[in-house]
Amino acid sequence: MSTNVVTKQNNGVSQVLKNRFVQGILASALFLQIGIWVRNFAVLLYVMEMTKGDAFAISMISVAEFAPIFIFSFIGGTFADRWKPKKTM
Repeated sequence: MSTNVVTKQNNGVSQVLKNRFVQGILASALFLQIGIWVRNFAVLLYVMEMTKGDAFAISMISVAEFAPIFIFSFIGGTFADRWKPKKTM
């Protein structure tokens, strides 16, 4: 006994991705992320060159870069959980 399974293509996502404005937002987000990581890599290479490869200095640059994100995500998350979602948005 064979069953015919008809899969219906979900046009919602494909319609959204065809939107010019969504494509612009996605492209800008992609270029932003590429730029951020190129800058991070350049800073690490600069610190490596200035400190002659001192591992402690390189790790401190990484800590200084990511510590504010780590700290403020807890603070922002606490406020976001306590406030009403519509006001937070």
